Amino acid sequence: MKAAFLLSAVLSLALTPLVARLARHCGAVDHPDERRTHKAPMPTCGGLAIFAAFWVSLLIRDWPPSPPVLALLAASTVLAGVSFLDDLYGVSPLLRLGVQLVLAAALWQVGGIRISGFTWPFGHAGPHYVTLGGASLALTVLWIVLITNAMNWLDGMDGLAGGVAQGGIRDGLEGRLRPGGALLAGGHG
Repeated sequence: MKAAFLLSAVLSLALTPLVARLARHCGAVDHPDERRTHKAPMPTCGGLAIFAAFWVSLLIRDWPPSPPVLALLAASTVLAGVSFLDDLYGVSPLLRLGVQLVLAAALWQVGGIRISGFTWPFGHAGPHYVTLGGASLALTVLWIVLITNAMNWLDGMDGLAGGVAQGGIRDGLEGRLRPGGALLAGGHG
């Protein structure tokens, strides 16, 4: 695990300047305004470096990938592509949301990535597992879309999304993203 995490950190550090150069070359820069903390134009597309570092590290660590991991790779590749296009040209928020909803539903249906229940810690008999049944699809899609947008909203402050993503990379490489297992830290499965 430590080697995979180290590899992802090194790859992130190595790829970030390359992606920054690519962004400048393509004109994908964020100009200062009242919402931004930077004083000069900053390259966007930094998510591509994080994306590549995560997937290279995970695939090296867990080769061959399981079907849920392949589904997540496919969905996240589409999402990274839409994000790249958004950085270059601007993509409507409704279109981005639509793509996120479709990808999250596909992860549930095709990839088997779902929140099927949770542990309820309260009650006279102590903690017990609550199965979501038919609400699994809605809750899984909601969770994936919320987490995706939370990362996007963090992107307003330079470097914050990258730091949070690095923590996610660490958790993923520790095995919380495992075949038949939970995507969430401390999840059931």
